[in-house]
Amino acid sequence: MTGKVIPLADHRYAASVPVVPSTAAAPDGRLLDRLHRPLRDLRISVTDRCNFRCSYCMPKDVFGKDYAFLPQSSLLTFEELTRVARIFVAHGVRKIRLTGGEPLLRRHLERLIEMLGGRPDVVLSDMAAPTTGHRRTDHLRTMHLVEAAGDFAIAVLKPGGHFLAKAFQGGAENELLARLKRNFRSVHHVKPPASRAESVELYLLAKGFRGGEEEHTGSTHAQEAGEPER
Repeated sequence: MTGKVIPLADHRYAASVPVVPSTAAAPDGRLLDRLHRPLRDLRISVTDRCNFRCSYCMPKDVFGKDYAFLPQSSLLTFEELTRVARIFVAHGVRKIRLTGGEPLLRRHLERLIEMLGGRPDVVLSDMAAPTTGHRRTDHLRTMHLVEAAGDFAIAVLKPGGHFLAKAFQGGAENELLARLKRNFRSVHHVKPPASRAESVELYLLAKGFRGGEEEHTGSTHAQEAGEPER
């Protein structure tokens, strides 16, 4: 085996430290866990940064303004992430999810998506901000996430692709709707048949991406984060 191998394991359990083989076995598409179940999903964290401070995930008392996030030099480059993904795919992984932190804060994330296999046909967003009990505030916070997801969809979708995002009752704001209508052939709100009648759940569906006919200037959310490109 050429190159340096660094096994990753929980240091609290010595028995969990893997034994690195002297020679690398050729991938056979059968990556199994200890119970011999196939591993098909891979989650890749592209950043540890997030612009929300949810109490169950990144509470303010821990992740305050002085919290030291990972320096740029500690993040894997897009080339390194692509190499890791291809190795896992060779071993049987079929689904790759990009996560964070908040993945949209990683600048030029659309480039990584192209490197991983090209532009997607569909962008689905199930993001929702923690509720406060104040309906208007909750709506505005959710719309911020829908706008971020919409920016991302316009940046990465292939022509003819579709975008679906959770919006809740109240729907999308006029400015967002206007932008989506410039970039998609049809835009409307839908309520899933499985959703209860009394539920405020509502989705924004944009179909038939026009292929970037409107110039896209990149995600303002990533720019505000001040994180370097790679």
